[in-house]
Amino acid sequence: MDTSEVLIGLPEGDHVLPFNWRRADEEWTCAEADVRCGPWQGRLRVEFYSDELRTFGEEIRRLYKELRGTATLHPIEPHLTLKFTGNGRGEIEVDGVAQSQFGMDTRLSFHFVIDQTFLPRIADGFCAHSVR
Repeated sequence: MDTSEVLIGLPEGDHVLPFNWRRADEEWTCAEADVRCGPWQGRLRVEFYSDELRTFGEEIRRLYKELRGTATLHPIEPHLTLKFTGNGRGEIEVDGVAQSQFGMDTRLSFHFVIDQTFLPRIADGFCAHSVR
């Protein structure tokens, strides 16, 4: 499985696409992320500390099994925050915020829906890039 990109959504539709993953040091993982929602799109650098990605991936796996509940990525460096919410019928709402600099007023808040069948691939992608 290719985990160099973690596509959340559809390539030609609303999506978040972290790619170009790399280790900044022993505790940090960095990537670029494309965000597209409606007419808005942009690219930003994102950073994740220690096991933030693994924890999010495990929460996504639980959401896939139960179809209800949430999986939340709220990293120490909140350039990209994500919340997946299951409705119990297979639809997963994706809510997030992308901001290039913490504390700046410029940010993109977004919302779109994906199918539950996307979740295993997304979970595997985030877990593959976890530091621990």
